[in-house]
Amino acid sequence: MVGLTERLHSQSVRYLTGLPEAVSVPISDLAQSFGQFIGAVLSRLGATTKSNSELLELWNAIRNESENPSFQTERIFEAQLGFDADECPEELLQTALELSEEIGGDTLSEISPIYGRVGFGKFRDLCDSIGLMAHPDLSPLSLSFDDTTSHVSRAHSLSKWLRSELNIGERPVEDSELADLLGIETKRLFGWEPAPEQRISLGIRENGSFRFYPRKRHPMARRFEIARIIADLFLFGNDSSDWIASTDLKTFRQKYQRAFAAEFLCPISALSDFLDWDFSESKIEEAAEYFQASTQTIESHLANNNLIQRTWASLPYETTPFAAALLG
Repeated sequence: MVGLTERLHSQSVRYLTGLPEAVSVPISDLAQSFGQFIGAVLSRLGATTKSNSELLELWNAIRNESENPSFQTERIFEAQLGFDADECPEELLQTALELSEEIGGDTLSEISPIYGRVGFGKFRDLCDSIGLMAHPDLSPLSLSFDDTTSHVSRAHSLSKWLRSELNIGERPVEDSELADLLGIETKRLFGWEPAPEQRISLGIRENGSFRFYPRKRHPMARRFEIARIIADLFLFGNDSSDWIASTDLKTFRQKYQRAFAAEFLCPISALSDFLDWDFSESKIEEAAEYFQASTQTIESHLANNNLIQRTWASLPYETTPFAAALLG
């Protein structure tokens, strides 16, 4: 059995600097950094006897593909479907390309890792079933964000703006208010039974309205789910043709949804006042009951606002004291 020290030293990436939280890096910046690094390696190889290396051939192929938009799109879809380059079945790739035209490339990126491997059959079954007709009543968004605004900051600003527009203040949001935002009768929305083994929440655009397929069964989970759908509607706008999708993935879009839902349902200022620095299990349960949100939502929201420590294991880029000692 490989020892912990050996595993830490033999891992492909060694993190030399710990970070207190996840940091979003624009894909263009990441690609540029990779390009500069590979260019430096090739320059060094060119100064030796290995000027015609496999790395050079591979890098030239990647650069040629990056200049062709159709190749770029196919490579992205292949990766999202879980395949290496040129290993995705042609029929599946073609299905993905056709779906992107129908539901939007951004939405396809959210569902491909979930349904792609099985050929999108279960996804099509969901789309062909009867859903809840929703007629969103959302005011035009008067906020604007630049590319440097984090998903958390964007979500919190939006949730505060919407609460102000609805004159909710810091009190708990009622079920009827959530239903009104989607334009669905409250009893129908919270009484909806999702399809067996449904793996995403989905909204299919139809002439300004959309067919909504909730998947959460518990009332508190359904409230959180609805708030996430509202966040997604704001992300794309009423005039977009992109479908609405809420999943369990850790993408920017899904993190933005969760951040909005947590702040919209239980504003951190109101939550802090309610707890009054009592973060015991019983008090958090009281807060969950008051705001009609799960205890997991309450705890995650507190942790994201640095009021309590996270309860899960350290992220891979965080260097714990024990790991730091082993790494030397």
